[in-house]
Amino acid sequence: MAEKKSNSVKTYLNRIATKEQLYLLLGSTQSTIQANDTNDAALTMWKDSEIAYKISRGDTVAVIPNYTWAKSNVYVPWSSITTNSSKYYVYNKTQGIVYLCISNNQLNRKDLETKNASTSIPNHEYGVSRYEDGYEWLALFKITPSLLRFVSTNWIPVVSLDDFSEDESLSQYGELSNFCDQVPTNTGNCGVYFKENYRVPASSVSDTVYAQGDLYATLANMTCSQCYMLFQDPESVYVSEFFGSYTPDSTISITTTQSKVKDLIDRSILSTASPYYWLYYFAENGVEDGAVISCLIDLSSYSESELYTTSANPSLTITSSTGTDATINLKTYVNSLGEYVIEGIELTNRGSGYKDFHLEVPSGVLKNISSSTLVSSIELNLDEVDGLGIDPVKTLDARHVSTSARISLTELANSDISIPSSINFYGIVRNPLERISNTTTAAGTSVGKYKSSISPTVVKVTVSGLVIEPTVDEIVSFSSLLDNKISIGDVVVTGKETAFVGTTLKLKAIDDRGIANVDVMTYDGDDYPITGYELPDLVFYSGSTETVKKIDPISVGTDTENTKYFSITSIKAL
Repeated sequence: MAEKKSNSVKTYLNRIATKEQLYLLLGSTQSTIQANDTNDAALTMWKDSEIAYKISRGDTVAVIPNYTWAKSNVYVPWSSITTNSSKYYVYNKTQGIVYLCISNNQLNRKDLETKNASTSIPNHEYGVSRYEDGYEWLALFKITPSLLRFVSTNWIPVVSLDDFSEDESLSQYGELSNFCDQVPTNTGNCGVYFKENYRVPASSVSDTVYAQGDLYATLANMTCSQCYMLFQDPESVYVSEFFGSYTPDSTISITTTQSKVKDLIDRSILSTASPYYWLYYFAENGVEDGAVISCLIDLSSYSESELYTTSANPSLTITSSTGTDATINLKTYVNSLGEYVIEGIELTNRGSGYKDFHLEVPSGVLKNISSSTLVSSIELNLDEVDGLGIDPVKTLDARHVSTSARISLTELANSDISIPSSINFYGIVRNPLERISNTTTAAGTSVGKYKSSISPTVVKVTVSGLVIEPTVDEIVSFSSLLDNKISIGDVVVTGKETAFVGTTLKLKAIDDRGIANVDVMTYDGDDYPITGYELPDLVFYSGSTETVKKIDPISVGTDTENTKYFSITSIKAL
C-alpha cells in the first residue's frame, strides 16, 4: 500500500501553532475572488480585511467524510491490506460513536460484501459486536460535544492520542514556567535525552546506539528557559530536563501519551467530556494490540465440488513469529450428497501481537483443491500495534483538515476592534510577521499552542481638526492616495453619512507600508493634517497565503448577550 495521506495530515496538525502559525483574516470586499491562490486574491485579503484571528491548535482537527449510519445502506469491511475507498465506517450521531465495519455478512464472504444492506444501527459502547443483519462493528472513537463544531453534512472530526495535550489553557510562558518550576531564570545543567531508540554515527563504520530515555549530552551554565526553548519542538528526537546544580541522570523515563491519559483518568482529572477519555477507554476495552481484526474469504471462483471437506467446520493452522492464540475455522454445510461444503469462514479467537502470519489448511481436510489454492482466497486483516484504537486518524486515513474559528463577540466588544456589520470573505495566511516595538518577528509564537488572539488589520490615522457629530465607530475605505494625501469618500450606512470616532480614523484598503509618507487627509473638499498613525500588529503582505474565499455574507451584529460567537470553517485537502 502507498504511504497514507493521514501521515501528511498528522504532520500538518503537529506543526500548527508551533512551527506553523496560521492567521484567519476577515472582512468585507466588493472585489471578485475567482481563485484563492492568485496574487490578486492575496492583495484583496490584506487590503480589505478588518480582523485577524490567530488560529490555535484547538481550532483545527483532522476530518473524514461523514458517513452517518442509514438503514439499507451497504457498508464494506475495512482492510489492512488494500486501500479503503468505500464506506467502511459509520457515525452513530445519537451516541456520537464512530464504528469500523469489519464484516458485513454472517459468512464473512468478500464476494457477498455488496449484497447485504445494513438494517441494524451499531450502538454498543466498546469492543466488537455482531448484529442481526450480519454486520460486525468495532467501536473506534467518540465525537464529544467539544468536537461538534467540526461536524457538518459532509465531514466529521477524527482524533488521535497524538493530539492530546495535558493542559490546553497554558500560554507559552505558562508551559515554560511549569517546566522550570516557575523560575525560568535559574541557571544550571540541562540534560538532553533521546525520545526513542536512536543510532548516532561514531565513525565511518560504526554507530553508538542509545535507548529511549538515555542521556545524550549535558549542557552546563544554561538558564532553564534556554533548556526548555531549545528542545520544545515536537518533531525533535530529543527531550530536555533541567537539573539546576545537580548532575543530570543517566536515563529518564519517557512517559507515553497513553500512560499520561491513563494517569489522568485514574486521578479523575480527565472526564468523559474529553474525546481522549473515550479513545483510551475504547482501546483498553477493545481488541488486543496486534490482534487479527477480521478474516474474510472469496468463494466466487470455486465450484461446489471444489469446496468439499472431510469434516465439518475444520480449523485452519495459523503460525507466526510474533502473535499467538488466534483461531480460525472454515464454515461448512452438508449438501444433498452428504458432503461437507465450505460456505464461509469464522474467526473464533483474535489472539494478539501479530505482525506476521502463515495460514494453512491441515493435510487431509480438502478433498479436491490444494491448501495454497484456498488460502490464496483468504484475507486476514491485522491490527497495528498501538494502531486502530489509539490512532483513528491513521486507521481511517484522514486526508483533510478542518479549521473552525469561533470568534467571541464579547471579546471583540471589549477590544478596540470595530465589529463589522457583515463579513463576506476570509483568508488564511501562514507565518506572517508582526510588529513588536520597532522590530518585526514571527507572529503568534508567544501566544501558546492552544491559545487564540484577535487584532485589527486596519491602519489608525489621527487627523487634526476633523470632528463630526454624532460619533460612530466605523472603518473607512479610502478612495485615493495622491501627492501624500489620503482622499476618502462618503461612507453611507442606512442612507446617512457616517461620522468618525473623534479625530481618529480606522482605514482599510491602504498599504500599511506607505502610510508613513502621508501627511494630509482630504474629506469633502477640505484638507486636514495627519498628526499620527498606528499600524496593525500584522505586517501587510507577509507570510504565505494558503487560501482566500468569498462567502455568503455573515451578519455579525453586536448582540453579545444572545449571540456569543460567529464561526468561519475552512476545509483543506492534504
